[in-house]
Amino acid sequence: MRTYVLLILLFPAIVSSSCKKDLTNEVDITQSLWIVKSIKTDKEQLKPDHEYILEFLNDSLFNLNLSVNSGGGKYKLVSKGNILIDTFDPYTEICCENDFDNSLLYLLPKVIEYEVLRNILIFKSSEGEIEFKKE
Repeated sequence: MRTYVLLILLFPAIVSSSCKKDLTNEVDITQSLWIVKSIKTDKEQLKPDHEYILEFLNDSLFNLNLSVNSGGGKYKLVSKGNILIDTFDPYTEICCENDFDNSLLYLLPKVIEYEVLRNILIFKSSEGEIEFKKE
């Protein structure tokens, strides 16, 4: 009976740990489209009001749309789990930027690491994280 109770108590922990399996070394992030889900910093967590889609075009260029503008830049995969965003600039400037755009423009060039957990991609910097979901 004690074993049964112990298994019932441990089952949620076992299931949740397997759901967050680190796939960073197994997944080629450049082969998928990624939708921005949130930006987290020490001060705040922001969620977008529409889809911001990250697309890797080749081994050094990417596109990332903003609220009303499109943008992109250059990146370098240093190794599995390490990425450098060399440049990121809006291609168009149709209208106004919002807080989410400003945070994204600020944080993206600071990214130096990434992690893949199932269908979630997390770009990490010393100042915050950008979380994406695989489309």
